[in-house]
Amino acid sequence: MPKRLIHDLPEEDIARLRAVEGRVRPVLEIDGFGYLWFGEDGPWFCLMPTEVTLESESSRAGEDTGN
Repeated sequence: MPKRLIHDLPEEDIARLRAVEGRVRPVLEIDGFGYLWFGEDGPWFCLMPTEVTLESESSRAGEDTGN
């Protein structure tokens, strides 16, 4: 988790972000500055493309079927 994302957050928010760290999340939006926005019901937090590992739907489908 990038320090810039959590450095001024309350412990509750840090715990919430850490709970999703390492999980596959859909990109909800790419803003005008190139940040990738993630969240459940709407954009909640953003990361730079260099801070994430991208995974395609096709690679996930292969994992689900064991191929």
